[in-house]
Amino acid sequence: MAPGFKGVSGLTKMFAVAFTLAALEATAIDYFGYAHTEGVGREVAAWTNAGHFLVEDPTFDYTGQINHWKVVYDMKAIVELSHVFVPGRTRSLYPDWQERWHTFVEVNRSRLTPDFVAAFLVMDEPLLRGLSWAQTAALVATVKGTLPDIATAIVENAELVEQLPSLLPPELDWVGLDSYGVRHPAYDPRYLSQIDSLRRRMLPTQRLVVIGDGWFGPVHSAAGLVPCDMADIAWDYFELAVERDAVALIFFLWRSDVISEEVDGAIGSDAFDRCEFCARRPINTQRIIGALVTAKQPVFPGCARRHLSAAR
Repeated sequence: MAPGFKGVSGLTKMFAVAFTLAALEATAIDYFGYAHTEGVGREVAAWTNAGHFLVEDPTFDYTGQINHWKVVYDMKAIVELSHVFVPGRTRSLYPDWQERWHTFVEVNRSRLTPDFVAAFLVMDEPLLRGLSWAQTAALVATVKGTLPDIATAIVENAELVEQLPSLLPPELDWVGLDSYGVRHPAYDPRYLSQIDSLRRRMLPTQRLVVIGDGWFGPVHSAAGLVPCDMADIAWDYFELAVERDAVALIFFLWRSDVISEEVDGAIGSDAFDRCEFCARRPINTQRIIGALVTAKQPVFPGCARRHLSAAR
């Protein structure tokens, strides 16, 4: 792991982490992006190379969005299938989940290729939703069996990691955990023990996805955090992703309108441009991280531009 920066903040940490991670070849991370960029890909295209969207209707033609992201923005899609298989937040599969899946494939097949799609997020937090692991494994196997050239992924709540099987199935390619309101995720003993528990269950061919904390709500306030703290937290997730050889760093989430429907008063990363000091705006930190991963050239305020030049 890179030298510790716990307790260091502001410009000192920004320069130190940037130089350290450049030395660690940060570009080994293949993808950087945000959850829930459906309809707003242009807002993040300058510093991301992956965009997530949730399939709400398996009969809908999503090929236009997938194509536009790749051709115009150079972003591959991470396609979440949770609502193809499970109605909302309920605890059971659709009786016709296999038919729903095959309908989605037939409607969208022309763009369901590795050139356009980075991964299928087969299910988000399946155990937290109440699905059994046997059900989850069946979903993963079905998706992989239909389109074997596209990576399959699941993300589970970090508190449930011990309920995952001792060995994850070979049909699963990417796996991640989500946990929010952790002040120092690159050094937090509890969170790191959860990540290590997950990695012990992974096959050598499977890759870790790091889910970054990219929103702010009551859980963060309860942990004593303020919105500006999300800048340093973003660096910690980046450092963790590099150290653990993650395939992707995906921040949850971009769109404030999505999270505010579930959590009163919560905001997403699209609202992280409001802090008093430019260098402490979390969105600028995320832009720098994205630029390091993707080699894209986002437009920054002057101070953030200097930090990026130093990192490179």
